[in-house]
Amino acid sequence: MRRTRKPPKQPLDHEPAAVKYARDNAGLTQEQVARLCGVSRTLITEIENGTRNATPRMIGKLAAALNCPRVVLERKRQPEPAEEGYRSRGMATVGGQAAGRPLPPPPAPSRGTVWSVPNRRERDLTQ
Repeated sequence: MRRTRKPPKQPLDHEPAAVKYARDNAGLTQEQVARLCGVSRTLITEIENGTRNATPRMIGKLAAALNCPRVVLERKRQPEPAEEGYRSRGMATVGGQAAGRPLPPPPAPSRGTVWSVPNRRERDLTQ
């Protein structure tokens, strides 16, 4: 009797096509990659086919074996869509609950004030 494997979590932590592409570019076989990573060839096959999820540790081993940046093998996450909430409709909240009143307008800039939108690096540093 053959056991069937449960499907991996969705979305996967790695990009299966990127793993295969990086392996082909490195000129290695699945067997060679498996030996370099210290795992079985079957696991490498399943990772490339997307039937098995690669752990973050395994993604690091693959990146080292394939001589490519880790970010190439990781799945690119799509940003979560913003929930339709009170903030997006311009309503104030108090303690996570709707306060039932509109948000106050932003303060008017004084003379000589330059308003700028922080770039990604500046925004990340302030959080």
